[in-house]
Amino acid sequence: MNGSGFNRTLLVAALIVLIPAAAFCGTPQVDLKRVSTKFDHWHSMASGEDFIYLDNTTWGAFFIYWGPVPETMPKNIDEAFVLETVTRFHGEPCTALKILESEKVKVHGHKGFSVTGMIEGEDVHTSFTVFRCDKSDRLFLTQIDLHTACGTPVAVSERLAEVERTISCHGVNRRINNPKVPMKMNFPAINLVFFIPDGWRSDIYQEGSTAEAGAVWTLPINSDDKIYYATVGTSGADPAAAAASVLEGFRAELLKAGEGRTVELNPEGDGVPVDLDGRYLLKGSVMVKDEAFAWDSGEHLFRLQIWERGGNWHCLLYSILSRNEFEGRRVYLQPDDSTFLSLEERLAKAVDGFQAP
Repeated sequence: MNGSGFNRTLLVAALIVLIPAAAFCGTPQVDLKRVSTKFDHWHSMASGEDFIYLDNTTWGAFFIYWGPVPETMPKNIDEAFVLETVTRFHGEPCTALKILESEKVKVHGHKGFSVTGMIEGEDVHTSFTVFRCDKSDRLFLTQIDLHTACGTPVAVSERLAEVERTISCHGVNRRINNPKVPMKMNFPAINLVFFIPDGWRSDIYQEGSTAEAGAVWTLPINSDDKIYYATVGTSGADPAAAAASVLEGFRAELLKAGEGRTVELNPEGDGVPVDLDGRYLLKGSVMVKDEAFAWDSGEHLFRLQIWERGGNWHCLLYSILSRNEFEGRRVYLQPDDSTFLSLEERLAKAVDGFQAP
């Protein structure tokens, strides 16, 4: 079913607020309260005397489908018609949906009906809303998916509900001053306008979409973030050697996530960090291939910052998954400098010695 299909067992379920300094001499420290937003769910995946490996996999998705109004359209939309509409747009009945709540709603002044539930066996919290736009003579279905297996906070679903409330479906070029959803998405060819949060992107979901029928997606850019923070003794090791050691450590942790997967390191500049006044920076990517577990398969873009303190190289690697495919369809979710800067500014508050560019 569109917008679903994710199931993951977390290696460690405990959320670490602060790795205590007294645990080991030189143990890296990350204050997760400072590095997190309310849309994150960072977990400690592994740690040792000289490293800590953290993962933040959160996933929410928002879809808008539209098509002609059916001849059997009831005067009042109800739960049964919502499920019928889901079947119409998805091409199959949602038999796995366990309904938890249903209610009447309004979207841009249009009367509608919303059904919320869990897709059993897939750990997906889903909300379907159906409404009719008489002015454009279209039937709309919105879908909000929240993948709960990875601990995605409810705040993500609440933010996507804000997106739903901004939909303009009949030629009204709305202006909305809502800091929660500041980015305007205007699709004039399909007569659709709505607003999305920072750090998200929208595009056509179904090829051949027209004003009469089609779909758009809204997905997060940073659905899978990782931090690998390690210390390496400066004796006999220059920044390049320290970087190589950290990359191998990061690769080893990624390999532990599943048998049969491959992990390929692709650092820039032959792996030699750039000297930025005694602070060193290395950029690159890590390609993960795993047929059994496709969730974090793909190209993880990384940045590795290295600085010296107390006889150790402090090496903090942070990566963001660059996603170009979702459910067999092309998407464009490549992190840019602003995506990294958002994380770097929080890391500067969470890690002693780290500096944002």
